[in-house]
Amino acid sequence: MKTIDDGLARPEFQRVWQEGNRRAAEKLTAIVEGEKLGLVDTANGAVTLDLRPLVVRAATRVGVPAATIAKIPPEAGQLTVFTSSDLHDVQSYVKLILAGWLAGPGPLARRVRAWLAPWLAHRLALSYTVVALLLALLIWWGPVAWLHRFVPVLVLIALVIAGVELLRRQTAREHPGVPYPDPGALWGGRGS
Repeated sequence: MKTIDDGLARPEFQRVWQEGNRRAAEKLTAIVEGEKLGLVDTANGAVTLDLRPLVVRAATRVGVPAATIAKIPPEAGQLTVFTSSDLHDVQSYVKLILAGWLAGPGPLARRVRAWLAPWLAHRLALSYTVVALLLALLIWWGPVAWLHRFVPVLVLIALVIAGVELLRRQTAREHPGVPYPDPGALWGGRGS
C-alpha cells in the first residue's frame, strides 16, 4: 500500500493526473456544447460512440484487403451510449455514485464530512431544513415522471432522511466533540 501511496504522491503522476482531468473537462464541455469530438458525437439528442475508425484500423492491422474494408458500412461501429430521454437516469446514477463517494473512505470525502460535522452535530434542524428545501425543489421541478407520483416520492423522502441520518452518525463517529459551527465560515468570513 505504501508503494501505491508513494507512486501517487510523485510529481510526475500528479502532473499527468492534472493534465488528464483538464483534458477530460475540456472534452466534457465540448460534448455538452454539442461538438463532435473524435469518436464521441451528440447529434440528434443522443450520445454516440463512432467506433468505425477503430474497426477499420483493426481490419487493416490484421491484413483485411482494402477492397473489403471499403465495403464496411458507415454505420458499422456506431454505438448509442444514451439518448436525451435517458439523461435523467444517467444523472440519477451520477448522484447515487456521489452519495456513495461522500460516505466512502477517500480523503476528499473525509474533508467534506469534517466540514459538515459541526453542522450535523449542532445544527441538525438547519441541516434537515436545507435537505428538505432541496428535496422540495426537486419534487416541484419534477425532472422525472415518478416524482409526480405519491408512493415513489414517499420512498424518496424516507431514503433521503435515512441517508442524512447515516451521514450524521458517520460524521459523529469520525469527528466527536466538534465545536459549534461558525456561520461566517460558509462565506469565508468570521461569524458572530
